[in-house]
Amino acid sequence: MKADAKSKYLLDQFQTKLEESWKKYQLTHGVPDNNAQFVTYLIDNNLISSRTIRKYTIMHEYHARMDEGKASKTAIVNSLSARYRISERSIWYLLSKD
Repeated sequence: MKADAKSKYLLDQFQTKLEESWKKYQLTHGVPDNNAQFVTYLIDNNLISSRTIRKYTIMHEYHARMDEGKASKTAIVNSLSARYRISERSIWYLLSKD
């Protein structure tokens, strides 16, 4: 099996197992089927790390604020640093990986 085929198979299996376990969790706990509950389920089952959540949130907020064009990069980084209690250096590092 080629590498791409293996990756596709793995992703398909992951999706199938995830959907099955989510449906089982919903039935067991009486949880409604909505995005907010699903995200909570992913976090509670350690399928999304706090590091990924932090990076995703900061990157999206940074780019949204840059698109507004109302503040400099430095001002935005300073603001994000204060809001999320993360050092400015850490935020610059995240941005350098984008």
